[in-house]
Amino acid sequence: MARRKSSKSLLNDSLFAAILAVVIVLLVVPWIWKIVIGIAALICAALYVYLFRQRMERLRASGMLEIDRMDGEAFEQKLWLVFQDLGYAVQATPYRGDWGADLIVVKDDIRTVVQAKRYSKPVGLKAVQEAVTARAKYNCTHSIVVTNNFFTAQARELAFHNGTELWDRDKLVEMLKRTMGPK
Repeated sequence: MARRKSSKSLLNDSLFAAILAVVIVLLVVPWIWKIVIGIAALICAALYVYLFRQRMERLRASGMLEIDRMDGEAFEQKLWLVFQDLGYAVQATPYRGDWGADLIVVKDDIRTVVQAKRYSKPVGLKAVQEAVTARAKYNCTHSIVVTNNFFTAQARELAFHNGTELWDRDKLVEMLKRTMGPK
């Protein structure tokens, strides 16, 4: 009497046959590779977009406690979202060699450089100097220095004399409340 194959063995044989058939078809019909690679690329792109959107939504929902733990690049990305939610068109500058501007924001035809400083201590004179320099470099009429901390007296004085707006921790919290409220 012949022995019956187990269902597990049949499943393995069927899986092997299906894989073998796919490989043969792919080898015999080379244009299918283009379709397979195209589909794989589309799946990867969709996954990237999904993960990027998830990250941006987490970043958008982050508050001061999360900001205090961010690195500089994440802080710049958070500010990008804050300015965007405030109605600005936003563009980034190079992460390195930015001449003191992390973002260029435009609203009502007014171009403004934004210098982001996520610090654990008060922000000094240098940040304001960089913002003033960047204002000329990027052909802007306004400049803002944003920090999760506060500014030294020297920084506040220089900002006053150069027309640079300062967003300290309190102002940043106010702006976060504006952007995180009901829409």
